[in-house]
Amino acid sequence: MVIESAWMANLGFILGGLLSGSISAGILQRFLSRQEENIAGWFSAEEKKYHPAYLLPLLTAGLFVLLFQIYGLTVETGAYCFMVTILLLLALIDFKTMLIPNWSVLSLLPAGFLLAFFSRDVSWPARFIGFVAAGAVLLLIVILSRGGMGIGDVKLMTVIGFCLGWKATFLALFLASIIGGTVGLGILAGGKGNLKTEIPFGPFLVMGIIVSILYGRELLSWYLNCF
Repeated sequence: MVIESAWMANLGFILGGLLSGSISAGILQRFLSRQEENIAGWFSAEEKKYHPAYLLPLLTAGLFVLLFQIYGLTVETGAYCFMVTILLLLALIDFKTMLIPNWSVLSLLPAGFLLAFFSRDVSWPARFIGFVAAGAVLLLIVILSRGGMGIGDVKLMTVIGFCLGWKATFLALFLASIIGGTVGLGILAGGKGNLKTEIPFGPFLVMGIIVSILYGRELLSWYLNCF
């Protein structure tokens, strides 16, 4: 009976992820159409079948199941599933347009309030510290880099600071910096760009946030045990 219930729950999250990912793909296509771009124009005809938008439902479903395995059938899981759906959409928009729309960032707030009221892992003070500190640090980076980072990244991490608290948020930022730096070095080494080549940082932030949501506790615990 327990095995059957677990199987049904996993199936529910798979179907929910496929549905959410499909809706996100539709929103993405409409958004890009308004930007006078077409979703099919991202890649060549040969690469079209590997287009990330077509993989969005599968990726969303996989993350939904992972979240269920980690957090169980809880309000936290529902909030994180909603966050992941928005984050994946946001990453693809930024990847193509170098823009993080305000509506995508604000859409994360309902999940943040659900987590604030139902999750005991992060206190309200930690959320407010994350909200203020993440925004302040990234705004400082924007000023010092003179546009090397967009204001949309600042808004995103400010909201994430409230959703996840300051520890998980700065872990996400650290991971994003490592991933982004590695990709940047790869582009330079491959001769596909130079130091002035603009690379959207939003997708790297989203990668860091999702890893932090999934494995943040373990990574922070491992780091602290190193001392």
